[in-house]
Amino acid sequence: MCPPVFRSDRPHRAGRAPDLRVKQVTTNHHESR
Repeated sequence: MCPPVFRSDRPHRAGRAPDLRVKQVTTNHHESR
């Protein structure tokens, strides 16, 4: 949904564990906005 999320999702696509952390950061960023 956000440009920064896609960038982080590209390198983390290989691992699924980091994907969860990236999703949490995205939610925090959306709530902060």
